[in-house]
Amino acid sequence: MDGMMRLVNFHLGGSLYTVAAVAAAGGPLYMILLLGVCALLTLVVYENLADIAVHRQTGSLARIVSSVLGRGAALVLRVLIVLNALGVVVAYLQTCNDIYTGVAQGNATVEALTVFFFTVVTGCAAVPVLEHVFSDVADWGSLMANVALLVLLGALFWLSPQKDKLPSTPKSLWEIAISFGPSFVFAFSSAEYVLLACGVCDNNGVLLPKVRVHSQVRFIGLGSLLISMCLYTAVGYGGLRAFGSRVQDDILKNFSLEASDHQTMSAIVLGTNAVSLLLSLPVFAETLLLYTRELLHDLLPQASFHVLEQHPLCRWLVNPAHPYIGCAWVVPLAAVIASKAAGLLSIITLMSACTDYAFMFFFPGCAFCASFHVSLRPLRWTLSFAMLLGAPYMAYLSFMKEWNGL
Repeated sequence: MDGMMRLVNFHLGGSLYTVAAVAAAGGPLYMILLLGVCALLTLVVYENLADIAVHRQTGSLARIVSSVLGRGAALVLRVLIVLNALGVVVAYLQTCNDIYTGVAQGNATVEALTVFFFTVVTGCAAVPVLEHVFSDVADWGSLMANVALLVLLGALFWLSPQKDKLPSTPKSLWEIAISFGPSFVFAFSSAEYVLLACGVCDNNGVLLPKVRVHSQVRFIGLGSLLISMCLYTAVGYGGLRAFGSRVQDDILKNFSLEASDHQTMSAIVLGTNAVSLLLSLPVFAETLLLYTRELLHDLLPQASFHVLEQHPLCRWLVNPAHPYIGCAWVVPLAAVIASKAAGLLSIITLMSACTDYAFMFFFPGCAFCASFHVSLRPLRWTLSFAMLLGAPYMAYLSFMKEWNGL
């Protein structure tokens, strides 16, 4: 269960705040259908990676790609992973900005502001204390994120249902896939993490002995996808139920204190989610620093990398062991990028179209088709081949649609 919940927490990213917009644009049926298709394709990728890991005897996606497609392809993959990690920080800063805007606007009562700041201060201060007292609990930050999700769900289903109807001509399934597909691909994008989360390899990508790779990846992967689908569906339907056609690209905007008739409740929702985001930012900065260091290691000659690694600036600013110091350049860079974006959904769409489609569907598909003959696994080979051809096309359409709309 520990691996399953780690993978679920990995899936619960910024897309969770945008899923209600999908339900408002095409209806709950299209939302569930698109979620189901993305989850099914993700499960196929998990199965493929398990096969390739056993065949190539490595649990590292970069090493798999390098062994099958060459060092150049692995470098491209590393670059995309770094860009994706930066995009995640940008998306979370945009969500923080949405919360700040929802609180800073006028007409907020003193009581609501007090509740918001009390929630933020108490939540941020409580986590270090809980980590010290209950040291056997692995990750209180993730638990706080789960609390924020439960508070959001409780608020969505506590509010009275909206009577306004959806547009009489909702978007077609194809339009929904182009407009919101990257958001769901981003939600389930975990190809570089799934084998580690399932406990079949260590942090260096070395397969652990006496581990049943296929059964473990299948059980944990399927369970995490089903739980994630249920949570996404609950937030999407709850947002549509509570706000109807007025639901925004980031559902936290609908809890703006200025527009709320229940300001205390909105303050609790915004406060708990602010705590979750503030605690998550150093974690995502650490991930970005780790991926940046791995890219430099693969890109530079060994002697040059060793010299760079010993330089004081690199030792402090590009060291995953010092994520708070790394935030000194990660956060300003991400903030500049976020200031140029149209909103959370726009950031996720552009980022996912440029990165997630590639290392979720294209590279694993290429590696699987190159590692196994079509006669050995005809159904999955054909589906993987279709994914590696279709992913760049879908990504291009989604990117151009969003880019032209900026």
